[in-house]
Amino acid sequence: MKKEDKDIFVAFVNKSLEKEFEDLKTNKFVDKKLYDFIDRAISDLKKNPLVGIKIPKSLWPKEYVKKYDIRNL
Repeated sequence: MKKEDKDIFVAFVNKSLEKEFEDLKTNKFVDKKLYDFIDRAISDLKKNPLVGIKIPKSLWPKEYVKKYDIRNL
């Protein structure tokens, strides 16, 4: 299977955080810029999940791995 055939999913840890992120879009200029930066990071991750700094698995919170079935962080 080629990389582009895989579904890549970027998720927020909970709905409350996702709503806060979406609210940035309609707030003042500084908040809008923060929204744009985070949105770009999400887009970059969807294009290439290996972009950025890889966090060693030994540092992943075990409760997040179990609860959210984390495979890449």
